[in-house]
This record gives sequence, C-alpha cells and structure tokens, in this order.
Amino acid sequence: MPAQLPDVEEEHRLIEACQRGDRGAFEQIYRLYEEKVYSLTYYLCKQHETAKDLTQQAFLKAYTSLDSFNFESRFGTWLYRLTMNLCIDERKKSERMQLLPIEHARAPNFTSTESADADALRNEFSDAVEGAITKLSDTLRSAFVLKYVAVLSYTEISETLGCSVGTVGSRLNSCLKILAQELKHFNDGSS
Repeated sequence: MPAQLPDVEEEHRLIEACQRGDRGAFEQIYRLYEEKVYSLTYYLCKQHETAKDLTQQAFLKAYTSLDSFNFESRFGTWLYRLTMNLCIDERKKSERMQLLPIEHARAPNFTSTESADADALRNEFSDAVEGAITKLSDTLRSAFVLKYVAVLSYTEISETLGCSVGTVGSRLNSCLKILAQELKHFNDGSS
C-alpha cells in the first residue's frame, strides 16, 4: 500500500529539513514518493531495470536540485515533472521505449479461480488498451499517464506539464475519445 502523502505544511517542513541537509527527512520523502515515481517510470519505459534506474536518477536529481525547489507547487508535482523529463531524455536516447499494459501499472491481484475465458478476455482487452495508448501522441500520453497512473489532480498535471488546467482537461478529453474509438469493438460485443 502506498504511503500516505503528508499535508502541505508537513511536506514543507520535510523539504525545509532536507534543504538544511537532514538526510532522514529526505529518506522520508523517498519512502513517500518512491512507489509513485517507480510506477510512472515503469509505465513509460516498460523495463524493470530501466524503471529502477530512472527512479534512482529522479531521486538523486531531486536531492541535488532541492535548493531550487521554491514551494510554489507541491513537492510531488515538482518531482513528477523532473521524473517525466528524465523519462523523455531516456526515450530520446533509446527510441525503444514502449508502454506497459495498464494491468501492470496498477498490479492487480487476480485470483487463480478465474476462468480461462475471463483471463483470455482480460489479456485481449489489456493488449487492445496498450495498443490504443501507444497511438496517442506524446503530449496526450503524458497527460493520460499523469492522471491515470500517477493519479494527479488536473492542477498538479498542469503544473507538471507547464500548461493550463483547461489544456489538461482538453488533452484528457481527447485521450478518452481516442481510446473509446479504438476500443469500441469491446462495447459492441464484436471482439
């Protein structure tokens, strides 16, 4: 279960302690955000080792850049933006990054009593969702991942992506329309 994020005041106290060199405070920040940052990197790169490396790079970059954090946004928003930039840089380097199917991003626990048909249908749907998400532009995919994988608010997404809340809403609306179109055959029963 992910750690409960602190309220803004407690978060600010932790960040200020980190800025004064308190490594224990940074360890707390790491524990609070590690799972979300890892999920974000893993979803974007699909490779466990690369995601672990990017997660470590994100926290190292955050630690070394902490003096530049100015408290104008939540620390998580700042950290997600830094993480997204690292993922974009990694993607440019490798050009082989692929999206992870959604069921891996949320790591559900399916019981072994499910029928083979249900399992096959779930896999087919997951593959179709992955394919549909892959067709999204980088701009739309970033908004989608921040909303549905990192579970950020519209305001946090706008701060992370450097755009207005209205633009975030528009991008997410476009994502959902595209995904609905790509996956409509599952609703029609013609899969």
